[in-house]
Amino acid sequence: MKITKKKYVIITKGFPIEFDSGDGNIVDDIEYANFYDGKDEAYISLKFFDEPEDYQVIGVNIIYEF
Repeated sequence: MKITKKKYVIITKGFPIEFDSGDGNIVDDIEYANFYDGKDEAYISLKFFDEPEDYQVIGVNIIYEF
């Protein structure tokens, strides 16, 4: 059985891709990224970044399989 859930993360536009951790830090491992339930929520958070033009919001499919 599979359950799929759509989440959103804020990432850097350039390479290497890094992720917003939700506490003001940038991490290189998606496991430590802050996942947003909705795209609008992620964009609202992005407005508070010092240089929001350097980041983007992307959708991520989380799959639970058992």
